[in-house]
Amino acid sequence: MLASDSAIVAVGLALYARIGPGAVDYWTVVLPPTVVVALGMALCVVSQTTSVIASVNQDQVARVHAATVIGAAFAALCAATLIRDDPKA
Repeated sequence: MLASDSAIVAVGLALYARIGPGAVDYWTVVLPPTVVVALGMALCVVSQTTSVIASVNQDQVARVHAATVIGAAFAALCAATLIRDDPKA
């Protein structure tokens, strides 16, 4: 499952090759590969999280789940820091 999900991400990244210099229509050129990459990444995260939680002892599932939640929150914080409205801030 993880390989097929990664293949979806690869297809989305390959679709980005259509973007060339000059005026680009966001809705028809940029959005479709972005949606494909996002879908593939979402599927990868679900498969990977399920595999990791299934591989640990039953008494450590809570710790592993907490670590994945903390990792996701940290990634969201980093993304929010990098994407901001005012580039001069």
